[in-house]
Amino acid sequence: MKQFEDIDQRELRSKSMKQSWKEGKIAPNINSINESKQEKELRKLVKENVSLKVEKKSIKANGKYYLPDIIIDNKIIVEFFGDYWHAHHEKFKPEDIVHHGKTAKEIRQHDKKRITQLKKLGYVIHIVWQRDFETDKNKVLKEIKTLIKSYGEDKNIS
Repeated sequence: MKQFEDIDQRELRSKSMKQSWKEGKIAPNINSINESKQEKELRKLVKENVSLKVEKKSIKANGKYYLPDIIIDNKIIVEFFGDYWHAHHEKFKPEDIVHHGKTAKEIRQHDKKRITQLKKLGYVIHIVWQRDFETDKNKVLKEIKTLIKSYGEDKNIS
């Protein structure tokens, strides 16, 4: 088993990182553009199974930049939401402090505002939650393919 797949080690690293933030040893960066392995895996899976252009690029709107996780044919955005970073509703109550001193409610409001802005730009948005991807990757891919088909973007998807 790889070190990074060891759940006990991952939990230990998570606690250590949170403690370092709390003690001021590391400056938290809520605007980080780091990608999780699962987000990369999802993008690769979509690229391998969709004949349309699949990319990750920044979008500028009203003087602000957005960096969606996956853009399909410059029309559909797939966002990969980590359960922790996006405060999954089954894991966190609205008043729970999740990370960077933010409550789950604040994190969800921030996400909602971002999604609203991307929709105003004309994008169709699909959210993939970490736990759903971990549970059934094929189901997630099927949902994305169905979304693409419903917008008539790729008649060749099966």
